[in-house]
Amino acid sequence: MGVLEAEMDDGNEVTHYYHANADAFGGVLERPFNLTLPVLAASSLPSVGGYHSARADNVRVAEMISVKSAYTQVGGTKNHKDGSFTTFVRSVVEDLNIKDVFHAERIALELQTEHPPKDHYPTVSFKNTEYRGLRAGDCTFEPQLRLDICDRNGGKNYPKNPYLTDSKLLKYAKNQSKKIADGCSSSEMRKVPVFDRLFQRHSGDGPNSGAKIKQRGNVIVSVVDGIVTTGSFAGKTGGHVIDIPGFGRIYLGELLVHHNSFDLTLLRVELGCPTQGNVAVAHGSANGSNSGGNR
Repeated sequence: MGVLEAEMDDGNEVTHYYHANADAFGGVLERPFNLTLPVLAASSLPSVGGYHSARADNVRVAEMISVKSAYTQVGGTKNHKDGSFTTFVRSVVEDLNIKDVFHAERIALELQTEHPPKDHYPTVSFKNTEYRGLRAGDCTFEPQLRLDICDRNGGKNYPKNPYLTDSKLLKYAKNQSKKIADGCSSSEMRKVPVFDRLFQRHSGDGPNSGAKIKQRGNVIVSVVDGIVTTGSFAGKTGGHVIDIPGFGRIYLGELLVHHNSFDLTLLRVELGCPTQGNVAVAHGSANGSNSGGNR
């Protein structure tokens, strides 16, 4: 991919400030020893736009985690035909192995925003985001993706209002919370600490009530609306979460939607006994802002 053009306009024309970050892997171990895990293939976009990529191959960390390849790309450019501004983020991890328990063939994040020439709220697309070959032992996991939750009129029209007040997104968040709470409500599920916490968090108004959104400044959802399992394993799944006894918990597709920005982590792992720590895989964020002329 070649270098993308970046431009800040002169005079009274719009100046766009780009913002995009991506990292393929990172985290911290707390037991059996303290260790900050390396951040793999980090990329960041200058405010004027442009292009950057990073890559890491054949990485093994603390004899617990291995990655065959990891790469990221970020870019920002102006469309001279209509004056819009496009920002894209890509983060990919291939052949991930965590403690010889959890494996993933490919986890790929793609996030693209398009800002209008003069207004403030962008369109966003998660097209081409995917999971392949997630498994633990003899069990495979197939995340049920919902990549359209921020689509507006097929991506053809720019939003007139911030995403925090978007009726389609808020309806999805409410329905997802109810689905998670219902799925974790049985006494058998609530014996598992993570699913008991999910039940409590998503019951009632859930984490996306008007008051909580106002307090945090974001909507919290997952682009994974369920997990289909094939084969047997000792753990359980609920909503976008996998619990594996003696290993930990895996959270899929966590999306934070802010006023006009988006932050997506495709895989977050909370390692449990005997190893404790946190790992994030395939993360990216993007936003941007327009000003009415140079300051």
